[in-house]
Amino acid sequence: MMHTGGCRPRTGFCTPSAVLLVSLACGMALSAGCGKMAPPGVSKRQFGVHYDTAYETWARNPEKPLPAIARGAWDEFFDTLAEPVAIVDWRDDGSTWEVYHATNREPSGNDIETFTKQRAPKNSYGVARVDLPRRQRGISPDAIEQGLSPANSSSGKGRLIARLPESEIIGREEFVSGLSRQISTSRQKDLLLFVHGFNVGFEEAVVRTAQIALDLPFNGAVVCYSWPSQQGLNTYQKDEQLYQESVPAFTEFLTTLRDELPEGTRIHLVVHSMGNRLVLRGLQSTDQTSSGAWLENLVLCAPDVGIRDFQDWIPAAARQAERTTLYVSRGDVALVASENLHLESRIGSGTALDVVDGIEMIDCSEIEFSFLGHSYYGGNLDVLGDLFELIKLDRPAHKRAHLRRVAKGTGERWTFEELPRQVLWTWNFDKSQSVTVEATPAAGTPVRR
Repeated sequence: MMHTGGCRPRTGFCTPSAVLLVSLACGMALSAGCGKMAPPGVSKRQFGVHYDTAYETWARNPEKPLPAIARGAWDEFFDTLAEPVAIVDWRDDGSTWEVYHATNREPSGNDIETFTKQRAPKNSYGVARVDLPRRQRGISPDAIEQGLSPANSSSGKGRLIARLPESEIIGREEFVSGLSRQISTSRQKDLLLFVHGFNVGFEEAVVRTAQIALDLPFNGAVVCYSWPSQQGLNTYQKDEQLYQESVPAFTEFLTTLRDELPEGTRIHLVVHSMGNRLVLRGLQSTDQTSSGAWLENLVLCAPDVGIRDFQDWIPAAARQAERTTLYVSRGDVALVASENLHLESRIGSGTALDVVDGIEMIDCSEIEFSFLGHSYYGGNLDVLGDLFELIKLDRPAHKRAHLRRVAKGTGERWTFEELPRQVLWTWNFDKSQSVTVEATPAAGTPVRR
């Protein structure tokens, strides 16, 4: 079955269609006039680095010590760029990921156990196999197909097709056990949780999670939570209602992760757009039963959240994270359109400097120049580079050399002084194959060599 929307970021805000078009047009005009810096913006880049997992063996071989100049050069990557535990297959044309998922959508009842747009009264848990095609890093597939369709089917000619060959509904205990297995076999005992925003279906949410894990790259356990977004340009108001109705189910899911995963698990929660409202309200609820920080990183990307709501919700959320990072852009046209509809500034536009005390705000305005400027968390290579240093190298903003502190507002606001270094990697899953990620048109994909 073809999912024609694929993984391309889509935005839409309200019914009727005329309101949507007017809002977007106004947003684009405002963005063109004053919201976004003109290219080239930041162009200076740090020196890049290449890491091959075979280097660890060489570096730790006492019989053949490395030259003094090379000692310690790759130590920071031994754990952070080790082979991902969620990968179950490599091929010349792509990779297969094991993605765990939870959702309060109704099950579809199809042979491939996926989910509909309808809200269910309780969470379902499952695990899916995601086939990602070989593609340029940060580029979303054109479409998603379900089932075991052949890779060379006519529908895929000239297109990037992601596939969901398997998706299984499992019990909560089996879900926790499966995630715990991935965590226990990962180097850093960490987990990536992704929560999507408006206009995203279940299949797209699962594929996006695998895509982020590969492009970041992330080598720990991988899971997504999918709330019942209606996946349509004219369903913005319906999505606003459904996210609110989903808060109790999401809170229950967060409690499961907090209380039942192995002790010492490093949970990195990455959320986009309207999903920030669900996450912040869910964390406000779990704060009542939390004794301290249990999230390693809370990463709020392009939040479609009003200033007043953010002021109310963020204190409880930040208390439960060792570090809270907010990614914003003044050129985010989707949020400008949302501001026109709500008559209130959105926190992701980066204009509300007085409401982020204690949070590291990363302003992407000078490096993000895509059409809508809203999905840079997964589509901009330099934001991906910054996320890698934040999540995998555990570096706060003041230790990320490409960032510069901006002395404005009450919180920590940072902008890009330079572009992050390009980190290229080669994974060796066994003695017969290795996979290289390069800064080429095929970057971000497995390449056997």
